[in-house]
Amino acid sequence: MSGSATTTATTDASDTDPPPPADSSSGEPPPETDTGECPFGTEGCQCDVGAACDEGLSCNGDGFCVAPVCRPIDTDPHADEDSAEDLPNLNCGGNSDLGVIATLEGPETDWYTYRGNEGFMCTERPGAVVGTDVTTEVCVFIECLDGNAQNIQCANGAVAFDSPDGRHGCCGVGEARIGNYSCSGLGSSKDVDVWISVGTDETTCSDYSLSYLM
Repeated sequence: MSGSATTTATTDASDTDPPPPADSSSGEPPPETDTGECPFGTEGCQCDVGAACDEGLSCNGDGFCVAPVCRPIDTDPHADEDSAEDLPNLNCGGNSDLGVIATLEGPETDWYTYRGNEGFMCTERPGAVVGTDVTTEVCVFIECLDGNAQNIQCANGAVAFDSPDGRHGCCGVGEARIGNYSCSGLGSSKDVDVWISVGTDETTCSDYSLSYLM
């Protein structure tokens, strides 16, 4: 008798059977995966109470990393030349130490202004010194009451710089001083209006003291 042979293919059970269950006898949970939605230790994300969060943050009682609340000493805005806070006038050779007067909620810049009067046989040197625990850029800019400010020489390591409104002056780290200047007016008066800026690029909440000079 003639005919065709029929064959049946077989498959290795190891190719189709599901993997055996994980051994749970150790009692350890499977490793966690970071979804990236809220990385542990970053602002607004979970943390262990008392554990270190990212720099500048703290772990609150609810187990979340939060930024500290800044409560500035100075509440009136004075963030540009137009809104600069008025300070008492100074005569040539004068120095006024105001003590701790404001807070840098950085990055930010605070502005102040005062009238500086010339003096007989006195070298007028407008300046400012700031005391704080962060790096600050301090600048002094002048505007002559008679003519334009010119021939400005910076002192105490400060360098020449112009304000955002185009006034000439000097800037330094922690302090700034104009060593000499002249005014282009017909008279010889060196009376000036002075602007001081105190700023930092750091993220901070730091109180600072201010002294200003003429």
